Amino acid sequence: MWRSAVLLVVLAAGGCRPVVLGRAEGILPGGAYLRVARQAAPSSAVAFFSGFGGSTYLAEGRRYYTEPKSLAYSGYEVRARDLGNGQFAVYFLRLGAPPHEGPYRPAPLPQLPRPTVLRESEPFEIELARGPEGQRLYDRLSLYRHHP
Repeated sequence: MWRSAVLLVVLAAGGCRPVVLGRAEGILPGGAYLRVARQAAPSSAVAFFSGFGGSTYLAEGRRYYTEPKSLAYSGYEVRARDLGNGQFAVYFLRLGAPPHEGPYRPAPLPQLPRPTVLRESEPFEIELARGPEGQRLYDRLSLYRHHP
């Protein structure tokens, strides 16, 4: 009986972990290196956000998301300034234009984060969407001085 209870606890805890849906990385204007992982949490959120389909990519600090079914796009820009001592001043901006030509319309993000100071490799999250039962779709970012 004890083993069953432990297995149940382990399985229940496993369902709470985020699932990585995609990754991107690249150099920002100014030279900082950015790694981004699109995640859904808990793992059951993957089914909830399956309608988000589409594609995501990173180009010169612009993180795009396109949804071909609804013809919507969304995303943000990341800008970073190396402050020295392993720290970056980080700024987030809204995208101004769709990632490629066509009938795409903007789909707003929830509120973008305020400017912040991050240490090299310190993770930072930007929430992209939230479901009615607390499901989350978000990007987890990490900055580096040079390609790690």
